[in-house]
Amino acid sequence: MDIAQLAERFKLYAIHSKAIKHDPTAIKKAFLLCDIQDVQVSIQNGLKFPCMLMQTPEVEKAGENDSIIEHFEGSFVILDNLPSGSTAEAKLALINNCKTIADKVYRMMLKDSDEYFEGALVKTAEGLFGPVANTLIGWGVNFGFEQGFDGESDPNDWEAFA
Repeated sequence: MDIAQLAERFKLYAIHSKAIKHDPTAIKKAFLLCDIQDVQVSIQNGLKFPCMLMQTPEVEKAGENDSIIEHFEGSFVILDNLPSGSTAEAKLALINNCKTIADKVYRMMLKDSDEYFEGALVKTAEGLFGPVANTLIGWGVNFGFEQGFDGESDPNDWEAFA
């Protein structure tokens, strides 16, 4: 699996989620692949809420030549806009809704673990995200999974050298 495939999968989650309803052709996006520090710029460019922001995953490799494992770590945030002057109860309801949407994404990751993530064990660490720009708050999910990596070098990829 490569980073683009993983990002495309999360984009599909955002498109097909009844809660997020990302439309790639709309001006206001509800899915962005961005680094978390770019959230402020994304907000200024306009977002549709709730939305999913996915940070570019990191990948580590470890193991012996014939048993290399690739470990993917990334994060996504379900973010929503809390109107100014909202009550504490409204804030808790918004946070709960963001967590509920994040749990639905996680369930799809588990469902996909049989074919898309090739049986990988998907694990998460989660928690409150924000507030950002005073009114945006949500639920952040750090995820990780491991897959086998084919470490065999293909001679056709190289020109001859000594």
